[in-house]
Amino acid sequence: MMDFKITQKEINERISLFKSLKNAPINIPKKLFKPHIITENSKYWFLEENRVLWNKKMIHLNYSGNKIYLQRVLLMIDFLVRFLEFRGHSFKFDRNGYTYCDINGIEIHFNFRQKTKRVLDEKYINSTYKFYKSENTEVMVFQMYKNSYDRKDWFDTPKTKLEEKLLHIIAYTEIYSENEVEENKKRDEWHRLYDIEQEKIKEIQRLKQLQVEKINKLFESSEKYNQADIVLKYLTDRKKYLFKNNLFTQEEIEYNNWGMTIVKKKKKKLFKDATKNQ
Repeated sequence: MMDFKITQKEINERISLFKSLKNAPINIPKKLFKPHIITENSKYWFLEENRVLWNKKMIHLNYSGNKIYLQRVLLMIDFLVRFLEFRGHSFKFDRNGYTYCDINGIEIHFNFRQKTKRVLDEKYINSTYKFYKSENTEVMVFQMYKNSYDRKDWFDTPKTKLEEKLLHIIAYTEIYSENEVEENKKRDEWHRLYDIEQEKIKEIQRLKQLQVEKINKLFESSEKYNQADIVLKYLTDRKKYLFKNNLFTQEEIEYNNWGMTIVKKKKKKLFKDATKNQ
């Protein structure tokens, strides 16, 4: 049911603690006298045939079985609810509208049922194929779970009735919930450290990408600078040629000055942009 093991020693120590508590309701009632509201709700829920049509929520514990065992189940429910509330735990609705017991912030679900067995269906005794059906036994089962797919069962045995195991069940459930709290803390810490590590990885990747972009920008700027130098050399050589051959007219002078200005502005802009991107 879980990754941690609950020992019998831990359970016995918790039961001893229960028995040492002043005014602890550790005795299971023989009769229902002023039953707890959750006990009354559980009885009403079991007997009310039209409950599936209700929209009203009712905090209760489920029992699935024959009506002849209802009183027995209600006595156990009354004891469980009173003792769990004495221990500071409370009953609430989960997000799906089902009753759970809040134990240290852990959602614990409880239910009672009769144990069933698979028997041959006599209606089809003469059939070519065998058909089976489920049949209730006299064995009562108590079920505790945090997740519906992962359940812990206690049941009647020839030597020990379920009533005698209730303190054991409560002790187990409390220890289980305490361990779950610690496991949740460990999981939360693992996720916290994992998130920190992921942020570090992202930062390293960001810095690497930034470095790549800076290098690419450097080569791109260098290439543009070389192009500007080529243009500058072209204008200088052109001016020399024209001047030497008396072709350096006023129009050529203006063209040369215009070109030199463009190159100077281009170089200035390249240096300015490079400074901004650092």
